[in-house]
Amino acid sequence: MTDTKVQYLHNLTEFKSYNEIKSRVLHPKFPWFYSPVSTSDKFPFLGNEIVDREGKILSEEGFKLCLELMKDITDKMKVDFIQPIRICVNMAQAGVAPITDWHVDHPDKDHKVLLVYFNQTKKGNTLVSTTKYDKDKPVLPAFKSYPDKNIKKGETIKPCEDTAVVFDGMRWHTAILPEPGTRRVTLVATFI
Repeated sequence: MTDTKVQYLHNLTEFKSYNEIKSRVLHPKFPWFYSPVSTSDKFPFLGNEIVDREGKILSEEGFKLCLELMKDITDKMKVDFIQPIRICVNMAQAGVAPITDWHVDHPDKDHKVLLVYFNQTKKGNTLVSTTKYDKDKPVLPAFKSYPDKNIKKGETIKPCEDTAVVFDGMRWHTAILPEPGTRRVTLVATFI
């Protein structure tokens, strides 16, 4: 995978693991847990962690399914995969701000980000900057508004159902929240 490229894989329904996970996470009885903090305390969200930020497996069954899917996707994309760092199913909804904080999930280690989109939404894009995290400058210069001319120095990923994307996790990224009354359901995984 080249450093600046976002890779896409469409038609994930060819994978048994994807179909099983999708049917579970879109089911009305799927357990969602409230988290008061995502990128900051300004952006609470609903999620279901499979592997937490410390690497602890919280759901053995979920881990096996997600690991199978991650291997299916990275094999098809020809992306190196050693092991997951964190795996979470997220449900983003409209919030107090239209865009989350720019962030890097694990600034202490090189990694990749895998996003799997389970449903189609209006808005709800992910923005990936070409700027990489720099430990000597750990804060990305603030964008004055959205859209900002600096965002053109990256890539906008539109949430497309049954699609996966992989990008360099050391690149600053953010999410635009979906329209009120809608939700964006994704599997978010980081890996080496």
